[in-house]
Amino acid sequence: MTNHRLDDRYELRRLVEDYAHFVDSRDFDAVSELFLADGVLSGYDGSVQRYLRNGRGEIIEAMQGLMRYELTSHMLGQQRVDFDAEDSDTAVGETYCNAQHIYTDSRDPDSTPSRRRNKVMSIRYHDRYVRRDGRWFFAERQLSFDSTETRDVDPAPGT
Repeated sequence: MTNHRLDDRYELRRLVEDYAHFVDSRDFDAVSELFLADGVLSGYDGSVQRYLRNGRGEIIEAMQGLMRYELTSHMLGQQRVDFDAEDSDTAVGETYCNAQHIYTDSRDPDSTPSRRRNKVMSIRYHDRYVRRDGRWFFAERQLSFDSTETRDVDPAPGT
C-alpha cells in the first residue's frame, strides 16, 4: 500500500470517527457536513428499509430523533476500505459499531418506578466515499442493524 493510500485510509477512518463524535456530541449540522450535499443516509433491519434520508437537510432532521436519548456512545470497531481501481477519488467501506443509547423509561409511571435503560445496537455501516476538493465525504451511508438489546442501567450519578 502506498503512502498516498495510507493517508486516504487515515482520512476515511477520521471521517467515520468524526461521524460518531458529532452524533454523540449532538452536533447534527457537523454530521451533515460530513456528507455530500446530495448525500444519502439509510437504515435497514435485514433487508427491510427503516428509513431513507436524502441531502443534508433530511440528514439533520433524522439526527434530531436521537434527542430522545439522554446520551449516546458509538464505539467503533474494525473498518474495511476498498478503493476504486479506476477512480482514485472513490472508495467503499464497512465499519462495525456498538452503540449505546441511554434513556429513562417512564411508560408506566403509576405502577413501576422510572428506570434508566440502555438500548444497545450492533451496527455495520456500509459506506460509499467520494473525495471532492481534496476532502473525503460520505456519498452514501447505510446502517445495518444486526442486533438490538435493551438493558437496565444503574441510576445516574447523584440521583
